[in-house]
Amino acid sequence: VCSNPDTHPLILHVLARFHFRNAMISERIALHPNTDVATRTFLTENEAVAPNYFFEPAEHKSKFKLSRELGITEKIKMALTGDKEWRSLLIKDSNRLISESVLKNPRITEQEILHICNSSLQNDEILRIICKNREWTKNYSIRKALIENHRTPLQYALRFLSFLGERDLAFMARNKNVSSIITTQARRMLINKNHGKK
Repeated sequence: VCSNPDTHPLILHVLARFHFRNAMISERIALHPNTDVATRTFLTENEAVAPNYFFEPAEHKSKFKLSRELGITEKIKMALTGDKEWRSLLIKDSNRLISESVLKNPRITEQEILHICNSSLQNDEILRIICKNREWTKNYSIRKALIENHRTPLQYALRFLSFLGERDLAFMARNKNVSSIITTQARRMLINKNHGKK
């Protein structure tokens, strides 16, 4: 059954759960072209096969194409556990449950967060989640990027403005790509700084 190219993915999944301790069967299921992501993940998590088996059947298939074949549950799992390439794909997913799950991935880096802040994502909630994360917003570049992103909630952008250095504050004061409220506040802060020097 595991060698038959027409075996249904659900049958392969059931066989994997019952026979994952059998190395020969597990390997055949892992390499089967119809085996879905959930089954391969189950096999690797239970150490039935090495992680590299997961991608062997799809080595000629891009992750972008694979992502279009996955269901919502599988996408959420990949968002939570996948590598950088999966995260960069799924952060753009139109389903908020999927895109927001990327931020819960323990392997996500500050560099990736900065890239998200500099992007034009349609999901405003992602920026709100980043704004609320104290570890990420300790990063000066992330704060600056959040201020410049017009989708960042205004109350957070104004709060981060007070952390900018004088040069960046002057840049925000004349930046035509940010809210007029931001530029006005930046000018006020510059005036106060200059008064303080006198």
